Amino acid sequence: QKYGIFFTKYNFIFAASNQHDENWGNAASLADMKNLEQWINERYNTSGKIYLIGFSMGGLPTMRFAEQNVESIEKVALLAPTTRTYEWTQADVDNIVGIDIKIWHGTSDVNIGISNSREFVRYMGNLGKTIEFVEIDGKTHFDVDTEYMEEILTFFQAE
Repeated sequence: QKYGIFFTKYNFIFAASNQHDENWGNAASLADMKNLEQWINERYNTSGKIYLIGFSMGGLPTMRFAEQNVESIEKVALLAPTTRTYEWTQADVDNIVGIDIKIWHGTSDVNIGISNSREFVRYMGNLGKTIEFVEIDGKTHFDVDTEYMEEILTFFQAE
C-alpha cells in the first residue's frame, strides 16, 4: 500500500502481483504479472512503459518477467532480491542488456545475504550486463522494503 500511495502521486499506475511465497518466478507468477499488465492496459491510457520493483523473493519473478517482456520494460529496481544467479544464461543476459537495473541491499541482511547480490552483479557484468548496485551499510532485510521509495522514484525518472 505504501508503494501504491507514493507512486500514484507521481502519475505512476502501481499494481502488485498476486503471486507470493515460494514461486521462484514460475510460469504461474509470470502469467499473473502478464495478466496484470493486460488488465491495466485495457482500463487505462498508459505510456506502455513498465517499471518493475522486486523485493526479496519477488526479485526472481521480477527479473524473469523483464527478461521475457523486454519490449515494454523500462527499468527494474530490486531490493534485497533473490536472483538465482546460476540460472542465468548468456542468452538471458543478452535479452535484458538494454534494461536499466539497480539493486539496493543491506550489508546486515541475514534473510538473503548481500553476497547473493554481489555475486549476481559480478556474474551479470561478466556476461556484459552492468547493474548499478547500492550496498547499504548495517541495514537488514526489512530495512530496505519500503525505505528507498524516493531513491527508486529518482532512478525511474532519470533519463
